Amino acid sequence: MALSKKDIAYAYMRNRIITGALKAGTVLDELAVAQELDMSRTPVHEAVNRLADEKFLVQTPRRGAMVYQMSFKDIVDLLNIRLAIEPSLLRKAIPNLDRSALLKWKSTLNECLSAGRDPDDLTGDDDADAGRDLDYDFHLFFAKQTENQFAVDILSMLMTQNQRSRYLVDGAREDRAVEVYREHLHIVDCALSGDEEATVKAMEDHLRNGFITKEQLHSLL
Repeated sequence: MALSKKDIAYAYMRNRIITGALKAGTVLDELAVAQELDMSRTPVHEAVNRLADEKFLVQTPRRGAMVYQMSFKDIVDLLNIRLAIEPSLLRKAIPNLDRSALLKWKSTLNECLSAGRDPDDLTGDDDADAGRDLDYDFHLFFAKQTENQFAVDILSMLMTQNQRSRYLVDGAREDRAVEVYREHLHIVDCALSGDEEATVKAMEDHLRNGFITKEQLHSLL
């Protein structure tokens, strides 16, 4: 089904915010976006309202919509809520996990890790963008196995915000992109072994490893 103009405008602006193409504090020019996308201003304005509801933008009097600046507290709060719900979702998903799907993930992650002789080859901009998309898909994969659409929708929203925060976190910790692949692979290996407790612990450890210090974040802002 074709996307509506509102959805196209929403996806376009959200992606530019997530990737940092639209910097925090930037005032959004709705007319310019409408011209770029060859559409009227109405669907762009509707998309802006949705992005404001999702905390990607903040509406300011007389200035319009401005790109929201994620704070250290925002990033910590995001990781804490994921830590509170994802291990539980994983535990519910484990009985429904398909071995062939896990083996496919194992193959994909091994390919990512063997993409270059030097792990640093995985930390270029294109690889980093692909890695963040893969991270989103990886975590949603387990949520979908719970067969609980509310859980999927909630985690999808959290992971979308997580993609944005990772542009900051990965900048503060250059080794993190490669670590994520390895941690994902460990989660898959634990799931393939049939050890539920080890699988859940691997997920908990993975999420905790995403935390950064306030000093690391401030070095980028």
